[in-house]
Amino acid sequence: MRVPLADLDRQFQVRDVPRNGNCLFGAVAVALAHLRGGQHVEPNKLERLSAILRRRSTRLLCRSKGTLSNTGKSGRRILREHLGPRRSIPAYCRRLATTCEWGDEPSIVALSHLIRRCVVIFDHTTGDHVLKLQYGESHRKCIHLLRINANHFCTLLPRSP
Repeated sequence: MRVPLADLDRQFQVRDVPRNGNCLFGAVAVALAHLRGGQHVEPNKLERLSAILRRRSTRLLCRSKGTLSNTGKSGRRILREHLGPRRSIPAYCRRLATTCEWGDEPSIVALSHLIRRCVVIFDHTTGDHVLKLQYGESHRKCIHLLRINANHFCTLLPRSP
């Protein structure tokens, strides 16, 4: 679904996170802190929370044999569908386990499962519209992220009425 950028600006304020390869995990950490009543996450704490989210989502995708409740698929199956038959799952998992490898769609699916919330991504590359993508079920409050130029995530926090 395409959404006008102006509508997004009216509904949310952008909270940027460091552009260090951990931005997906940092953006999720900021969104969760906000849901728990926090308005600011200190840089050192953000780094620790990002590392925890990366480690747990990577473990879920790369080592778990169970299914992710939000998809009914195993982490390995999600990776195989994402990577295709020619790319190596072990090599992908080694890269994802490092602190500078960008999180991507499988990581978003795993994070949605871990935090038991849907993750809504507004994907903006150019122009005056964004593409809205939802991962997981929306039975609880969703978290909202903005992906800019396919390589950086920011947190979108609801504007006060």
